[in-house]
Amino acid sequence: MRIYVAGASSEKELCASYMQQLREAGHTVTVDWPSLTTGDDSSLTPERASIAAEEDLRGIERAELLWLIMPEKPSIGCFVELGYALARLRQEDLFGILVSGSWRRTIFAQTADVSRFARHEHALEYIRAFY
Repeated sequence: MRIYVAGASSEKELCASYMQQLREAGHTVTVDWPSLTTGDDSSLTPERASIAAEEDLRGIERAELLWLIMPEKPSIGCFVELGYALARLRQEDLFGILVSGSWRRTIFAQTADVSRFARHEHALEYIRAFY
């Protein structure tokens, strides 16, 4: 399965760990965004930020599932990605959204059509079992 993992750039080590576990389970991660930057988003040049944003959106377009690892630290980008995925969900049949972590922090997590999990580990177990 092709999966886009959304999360906070300030928590990219956590996201990278789950991306690696998805790969080990045989899934394709559509964009390995944690490996593309050395700092947070504000450290990117405007040109590199534009390229990275386009890569992320194309990664969501290629994905069959978006997994939002709900950030504990303030984040903006992952919610843009969630919004993009929600728009796609309303237009296409073969796409799903799964949310893990403190998903009650935003009303938009309620729109996750696959499932919501309080713990990221449980979301990973679910993906391994059903995809």
